[in-house]
Amino acid sequence: SSKIANYDEFYSGFKEIADESIIQEIMESKSNNDLLKFKIKAFPHQFILFKDTQGNDISQGRFFDDKVKMLKKHKAWGITPRNIEQNCALDLMFDPNIPLVSLIGQAGCGKTLLALAAALELVLHNHSYNKLIIYRPIQPIGKDIGYVPGTKFEKLSVWMSAIFDNFETLLGNDSPNTGKNSRNKKKLWMEDLEMFIEKGLIELDCLTYVRGRSINNALIIIDEAQNLSANDAKTLLTRIGTGTKVIFTGDIAQIDDKSLDSHNNAIGLITETFKESKLAGHVTFVKSERSELATEALRLL
Repeated sequence: SSKIANYDEFYSGFKEIADESIIQEIMESKSNNDLLKFKIKAFPHQFILFKDTQGNDISQGRFFDDKVKMLKKHKAWGITPRNIEQNCALDLMFDPNIPLVSLIGQAGCGKTLLALAAALELVLHNHSYNKLIIYRPIQPIGKDIGYVPGTKFEKLSVWMSAIFDNFETLLGNDSPNTGKNSRNKKKLWMEDLEMFIEKGLIELDCLTYVRGRSINNALIIIDEAQNLSANDAKTLLTRIGTGTKVIFTGDIAQIDDKSLDSHNNAIGLITETFKESKLAGHVTFVKSERSELATEALRLL
């Protein structure tokens, strides 16, 4: 289908190596090994997937400064990665030296849940950033949310329903982070979220309000970034102050804005434009982690 073809046109963030002699030499080396001596070129922060001749995974590393650093298993806010891409995404999000991360994948691949899990870990647990700001484009783009009734929180909960679903999963867990039992989970996770918002630790907003801001020491997640234009992305990225990290998530096969296509939308553009930058890292997810039916629907419809 054209949806799959779209993903193939983009930088994936991965490179496979199936030469077992190279793999053995890199594995046996105590230092981070130099890939250039094997005449292997890669982009900054590109993930190297080491496979045997049958195509089975042996291990993974990340390329930087001509060397490859082997990956460890990550965990975020009680969430354990279900596949290699998810672990690689966490690796980029946890690296303080990469201020720009883009995650592309179809619905159900876990990109938004992982980004939020990493953000909660970094902001609430590790205090690496002062606050988490979540922006979602409002459809149609550029419109205000004034015509939706209710308080700003109630208005945003309409636009942020997918984000709220993920918060329910993360804050509703009986995890050491919440220390709550399961009796009134729903009520408690909403109270927790409202408390974090009141304390200024979490902000939920639409991009309409970003102009004129200079955002320092924050972790920003831009969800559904395929519905933003290149100009929207530039507006946001030029507002970024010191110590801020931005994570773009999106699905280039699900663009709602008629004026955008898979190449001129924000996340598609950022993925391609920043692939040679040492300040950016990217992962394309290939596997849905939702139900068999959800995966089949994405394939067939």
